[in-house]
Amino acid sequence: MDGFRPLVPYVVATGFTTALLGDERTLREFIVGEHMRERISARGRTAVLLLINDSYDALSDRQLRIGVDKNEALFEKFRPYCGRPIAEIPDPFECHESYSEHFAEALRDRLHALGIYPTLVDTYHAYRRGHYAPFVRTTFENDPAIQNALAARFSDFTIKNLFRPQCPGCRCIDATRVLSIEGAVIGFDCERCGHQATREFEEVRGKLTWKLDCAARWNLYGVDLEVFSKVHVAERGTLGVSKLISAEFFGGRVPRTVTYGQVLLDRKVSYRLLRMLPPALFRKLFVTDLRRDLHLTKDFIANFCAKSDVIAGMSYVDFVRHELPRRALMDANGHRPTGGGAGGNPSELSDPRLIAPALEYARFFYGRDHAAGYPDLDVIASLDRDTARSLLDLVRFAAHLRTDAADGASDATDRIRAYLLERPHSASVYRALRRLTRQPQGPSAAGLLACLPTEYIRLLATALSLAVDETRRPESGALEPSKNS
Repeated sequence: MDGFRPLVPYVVATGFTTALLGDERTLREFIVGEHMRERISARGRTAVLLLINDSYDALSDRQLRIGVDKNEALFEKFRPYCGRPIAEIPDPFECHESYSEHFAEALRDRLHALGIYPTLVDTYHAYRRGHYAPFVRTTFENDPAIQNALAARFSDFTIKNLFRPQCPGCRCIDATRVLSIEGAVIGFDCERCGHQATREFEEVRGKLTWKLDCAARWNLYGVDLEVFSKVHVAERGTLGVSKLISAEFFGGRVPRTVTYGQVLLDRKVSYRLLRMLPPALFRKLFVTDLRRDLHLTKDFIANFCAKSDVIAGMSYVDFVRHELPRRALMDANGHRPTGGGAGGNPSELSDPRLIAPALEYARFFYGRDHAAGYPDLDVIASLDRDTARSLLDLVRFAAHLRTDAADGASDATDRIRAYLLERPHSASVYRALRRLTRQPQGPSAAGLLACLPTEYIRLLATALSLAVDETRRPESGALEPSKNS
């Protein structure tokens, strides 16, 4: 058929070594990769995002310390494994088959929460299954030619180890050296344990050095576009060397590349950004001006959020300051405005993916907690008789209104406000309501009682009734029954 094209997906590749989860800096590569996949898909081309997990890489002391959250007991227990491939190390937390799988699962969960669903490729298993064997053979057969090509192209630059054998003795892979190549026989040793061996190359376990591995994967997986940090695109960096190796030795495939700037992250916001920013806003932060280096400070984040809309005409900061107090209580009460809902547009004001991080943002930037917490019942004991009785009247009215009518939050607010205009209450009643509900800032009294969960308001009414104790007569100074009850 003329013009027929097979439905071959366009492959966007990213890479990571799952030796630890890390902070938010590590996510820019995947966010940029997904951004490019979405752009390609928008043009009508089927596109996939590959996450190539370099699980054959050795675990270092530094990675282990971070990976076990600086737990000294775990660090000392697993330190003897350092130098071995992370795919062969047991999971320190005993919930996955290996160290690598533990952090691969954690990374998948983190990316899924951002709406990114890559296809994970495990290099350890790919090597073990022989997928890289043709490239390893080519490397051994052309070792002098590869070194000469590198020296000629990059001004006497060479790579000390084109291939890292895995030591048969200590099973480490970070301190081995190829000493000789005679036909199909490889001689190598291990500087960690002193082991020396001679093997035919088909019997040698190990992996290509990173820059050769990158060139091999382009051809192995048909990569059309790969995402690189700017630090890897220097003249002698990964990109330049991999292009040469692929073009002259590994099959010739050289993908398009997209580069992104580095991310510097202040400690104050480290490990907080994912909790404080909704997914769409978090992703926007990392794809705006891709090549720019980002220095993420508290002030930078505040400025970005003040300029970035979460819905048309409303910035994230405006939402947190003006809408969140009411919306958080409505969400706790199960209210969903028309058109919203968990399955709707993530920018809807009622979407939990917006409300939950906004609560964290308010706590961090403003020291305010707008979530519906347990009432502070100790407040009731501190109230004078008149304030307690007036507050009971108000709370009872709201409880009856919310129970007897299926009003929306806005209609309930109007009716409670009308009630307050007809029966003015003292400022001490409103202050007591805020203290009792642990809402020092936020909606008005009417808005607060219209948005709090109905069962919550009933609890307040019950607690206040017990304090007022309407079953007793007013003799001996007891509280008189409320005329509005």
